[in-house]
Amino acid sequence: MQRPTSRSRMSVIAIVILAALLTSACGTTTQWRSVENSYERIDRPPVDQKSTVELGFTLLLKLSKQERKELRLANELTKGDGFFTFALHADPGTYTLEQENDSFLFFFPTRGNSMWCTYRGLSLRSGIRVSKTGHKPPVLFSPSPCPAPKRNGSNNILYGIPREDPEFIIRDVEILGVRYFRQELIYNGRVANHVRFIYREASPAGIREAYTQELQYDLSESDIIGFRGARIQIFDATNIELTYKVLATFPDS
Repeated sequence: MQRPTSRSRMSVIAIVILAALLTSACGTTTQWRSVENSYERIDRPPVDQKSTVELGFTLLLKLSKQERKELRLANELTKGDGFFTFALHADPGTYTLEQENDSFLFFFPTRGNSMWCTYRGLSLRSGIRVSKTGHKPPVLFSPSPCPAPKRNGSNNILYGIPREDPEFIIRDVEILGVRYFRQELIYNGRVANHVRFIYREASPAGIREAYTQELQYDLSESDIIGFRGARIQIFDATNIELTYKVLATFPDS
């Protein structure tokens, strides 16, 4: 039997080391779950609460909106060389929260920026993982199976701490979709015994046309005014500020 040469033994050792490195860099997709956009309905101020607002400001607001979390990355992030190890790369830009588990948030590229994982010509969709508690630094990841699967058969995830320090912020961003609708009443001053307001409503283009209407009420007739189902009691009105109480807000549309 021919004994293995020193060169062949070194090749075997190199392959074993590479496989170990790839396996150790992987995690599992255990308990990943999709993140839905949040929905919120705002009525401000509360009914039956006495409030004061200055000229030109909103005294009554009703807003239905959806929000999603976005990560804004300011600098390029890289990890690995793409030959002996996987290469992870993230462009500056916007990343949207799509997945989460109990400990981490997983952001994927959007709005024209890109992020990828490459290994010997293979390209995989990748993202940025952020700790929910902030106790661990952000890392790059690729949510596709690694070449060396776990023995339990679960899918593996490749993670890599970038060479650069990530410069980023995470914030909630409004989505101008079909569920977005805004109504507001703005104080526009007083002339003699009349108080004036501007009503505005807005929704995304193509769903409803933006609408604005100027309103005027005679306080000698009543200190309670109404418009589109809303009812407001006026206590004091000047050309500086308005003191009032909302008796009923705009009804749900």
